[in-house]
Amino acid sequence: MRLLVLLILLLGALLATPGRATAIAAAAKRAREQGRPILALVRKYGGLKVLDTTMLAPFMDEAIVELVRARFVAL
Repeated sequence: MRLLVLLILLLGALLATPGRATAIAAAAKRAREQGRPILALVRKYGGLKVLDTTMLAPFMDEAIVELVRARFVAL
């Protein structure tokens, strides 16, 4: 049940961003075709101005990038 609630919240956050519905549909299609799960990173800090460090470590580590490319459909 907790996982379902988390997935619903995650999907709501993703769809709230303009253009995300199309990206999600394309990722879902690729995930089905490739038999891989979708990896999505959602950062929501409502009302706070926080520096986006998404593309800093660990996502700049070549081993992590290769792992994501090999095992997931990144969204």
